[in-house]
Amino acid sequence: MAATGNPIWGNNSSVLLKKEGTPGTREPLTTGAAHLDLISEDTESTPQILQLESPIGDRQQHSGMRIVTHEEAGGTVIFRPRAQCIDQVLELMFGLVASEYWVPEVGNTDLDRFTCEVNKFGLTEYAYTGCRANSLKLMSEQNGPLNAELNFLATSAERNPGDLTTPVYTTWNTGTPFMHKNLVVNATGYDFLGGASGLEVKSYEVTISNNLDADAFCNSANRSLMPIGALTLQGSLLIPYNAVTDGYLTAWAAGTKFKYNIQWEDAALNNLELEVAAEIDGEGTKVESEGEHKWLNLVHTGMIDVTDTNMVKMKYTAVV
Repeated sequence: MAATGNPIWGNNSSVLLKKEGTPGTREPLTTGAAHLDLISEDTESTPQILQLESPIGDRQQHSGMRIVTHEEAGGTVIFRPRAQCIDQVLELMFGLVASEYWVPEVGNTDLDRFTCEVNKFGLTEYAYTGCRANSLKLMSEQNGPLNAELNFLATSAERNPGDLTTPVYTTWNTGTPFMHKNLVVNATGYDFLGGASGLEVKSYEVTISNNLDADAFCNSANRSLMPIGALTLQGSLLIPYNAVTDGYLTAWAAGTKFKYNIQWEDAALNNLELEVAAEIDGEGTKVESEGEHKWLNLVHTGMIDVTDTNMVKMKYTAVV
């Protein structure tokens, strides 16, 4: 029996993306593309097949009754944000700048579209065109880096185009990622979160979603439309439970909005800033036990009011 060879090594994968100059037209990524510090990717362009019933008059199934209706293109990439790529990711996720911060688009304004090139294991290539950012999750915990998970939808995709841009890691994968150990929290006006002096955070996670309509193919085999939905934010802070943070109960019961500002830094002191306005979830907050110490998992949902018209905004500041 002939040997089929060794399995493919997954480390030969790469993901590059760039805003499209003409929405829906594939953008060359030879210059100006964001090369992601990839942890994993789960992207695909999958034909959706409709199986028609066989004609009446024969007990056996007829061939030629399977029709490709459309392509489901897009997926999720998990990466470590770095100074060389994070601002481009924020532009694609938010699309609007106000007072130097990336903030959510208003109404049903279209988000920017981007081209995403994925090399799977050095064997299969995909060029995704007309992509939009569906959601962005940020995660960090003690002793680790900031990780991000970007989910996107694509208008169309080309398999093995043969001309993907080759990442040059030495030009962008330099320095260190943003680290949790450098996390700075400011919750001015909210004593149960430590006020302006902040608090100790064991782990943090937030998911910001554009809630795109993934099923707007209309009269096309590709996504002819990709409407944005209601912006949502879901976050969780794992913090020490003590006499100070016990004040969350008052805010929880009253449905009081609170606000915090979180900043990550890399070794070069490049800064990534996130500001959130939220309310504590009605059923999601609980005190978790770890050994003999108590930790509070503060689960919260983004909210706006007359004083905070954006539930979330972000800014990257490079070292001058």
